Amino acid sequence: VRPYELYYWKPGDEQAKRIVEKEHSAFPDTWRISENGEVHFSENGNRLFFGTAPQPVLNDTMLTEDEVIDVEVWNWQDQRLITQQNVEKEEDQKKIYLAMVDPVSNNVLQIATEEISYLDIPNEHNSRYAILGSNVNYLKYTSWEGFPPRQDLYILDLQSGERSQVASEIRGGASISPAGNYLLWYSLPDSAWFSWSIAEKKEYRLTQNTPYPFYDEEDDHPDYPSAYGNAGWLKDDEAVWIYDRYDIWQFDPRNSTAALNLTKNGRVTKNVYRYQDVDNDKEYIDPDGPIYIRGFNEVTKGTGYFRYNPKRNELKSLVWNDGQRFRNLKKAQDSRELLFTYENFYIFPDLQYTTNDFKTASKISNANPQQ
Repeated sequence: VRPYELYYWKPGDEQAKRIVEKEHSAFPDTWRISENGEVHFSENGNRLFFGTAPQPVLNDTMLTEDEVIDVEVWNWQDQRLITQQNVEKEEDQKKIYLAMVDPVSNNVLQIATEEISYLDIPNEHNSRYAILGSNVNYLKYTSWEGFPPRQDLYILDLQSGERSQVASEIRGGASISPAGNYLLWYSLPDSAWFSWSIAEKKEYRLTQNTPYPFYDEEDDHPDYPSAYGNAGWLKDDEAVWIYDRYDIWQFDPRNSTAALNLTKNGRVTKNVYRYQDVDNDKEYIDPDGPIYIRGFNEVTKGTGYFRYNPKRNELKSLVWNDGQRFRNLKKAQDSRELLFTYENFYIFPDLQYTTNDFKTASKISNANPQQ
């Protein structure tokens, strides 16, 4: 097995320097740098991520075919059935575990271990905290509970290396807020959204005092209903926007203020309102920028776009058509110029361009002229 090492070079250096040797003290015993791991930097360049793995067990090539023992031992305590283990054998052999090194100080941190099944480092890997999930003790339950499996949630401080448990046996994915102050997840058994304050190390149940449910009202299969999802966080983690069947609600992550229905009339008009992320460079909803919301009417099947003013808590209709479907809204980075498409059975979804919030629009593509 080749002893891989990690080298680092930057402009001005005469040569690359070794910053992680093949057997580092931060690795578990017998672990090594894996050739299957992708090496990449955080967005700000202050962290270098790489993969590690246990030392592989090599086959004894001196044995003849009749000397090789080929036996499957089944055990009722196995988390995964042998048949599943056989299918996932090659994937398991190439599995890598994320590690991190500071190229300046050469400090190494082993982030993932064998019990970690889920890992997320937000803000393009710049965040101070990572969220970890472990389902290894609950995989057998998927045989009768289905997916997603139960998991224990942890928060890992990437500066100190301290790991703290957040919750146990939850069913549902979790994420960290853009500013790194909170965790957010939807619990299937509770049919509710929860937040967890990293500073306070305290859990808050968000969707409990609202007049309408935040789970799929039309779900009719014999299992817990799923959520409608969330739009994202406001700047500096001030609040989080969560969907019910029709409207968008704003929640304080500490429950210090009551939930606010931003779109107000969705349930009455049967309009389904959903936030439009038109700026891929921002991981949060900017209250100072134009906030666009798409509407879809369950009765007429009409669609359109709205602009939301957070200071006035006001929703303004920009364009609506019961006979067309508006989609694919994108905004220019430094102006309010917009690209979008609309379509129906007769109209092909060519690119449309507007500079005045849909008062006028110009078709700038002609991709299907024969129609």
